[in-house]
Amino acid sequence: KYEVVGPTGCGTLDNYQESQLKVTTGEVKGSTPTAADGFKFVGWYKDEACTQPVDGSWGDAANKLTPQKTKDLGNNVMGYEAATYYAKFKYDVADLTITKSGAEDIDENQSFIFTVTGPNNFSAKVVIQGNDSVTIKGLKIGEYTVTEDIGWSWRYTPQENRKTITLSATEPNTVTFTNKRSKGKWLGGDAYKRNILRPGEKV
Repeated sequence: KYEVVGPTGCGTLDNYQESQLKVTTGEVKGSTPTAADGFKFVGWYKDEACTQPVDGSWGDAANKLTPQKTKDLGNNVMGYEAATYYAKFKYDVADLTITKSGAEDIDENQSFIFTVTGPNNFSAKVVIQGNDSVTIKGLKIGEYTVTEDIGWSWRYTPQENRKTITLSATEPNTVTFTNKRSKGKWLGGDAYKRNILRPGEKV
């Protein structure tokens, strides 16, 4: 028999059971695993806990498992025995890097806050200080939206404050936000006043 181990909907097998297999003269068909979107195949195991890998020579490039005879019948004769083999799948994951540029040296301690949302109600906030980057590791494959909190870094205006990316398990996943320092003053028009004396005024 062949069974799937992993989260619900993680993958399928093209064969789940060998029918009426003869112990010595039978010919196994084997089983090939196919991972569902967002998952990956890990390997074949002898136990449901997936701690005992099968013999490496039983697999091929397509991860097809073709079990060999494992029962010693004596007189140098080997045969098939009842067994269950487990195909393990797990979530496919990737890292997401958020990069910030455009911060000026005069604001070396300026922080930029981002909210990252994605599949299965994922939500996280990250902070980048100055021109730097931050990496979120181990995200499930899927589409993610990165939004900059423009109310926090109000002196800087981003070219875009929201970007969407579909993560790849094989390629780098990076989103870059470029800001421009659009406000040089700390105070608005209601509170701003040049600190100078008019002719004739005294301190």
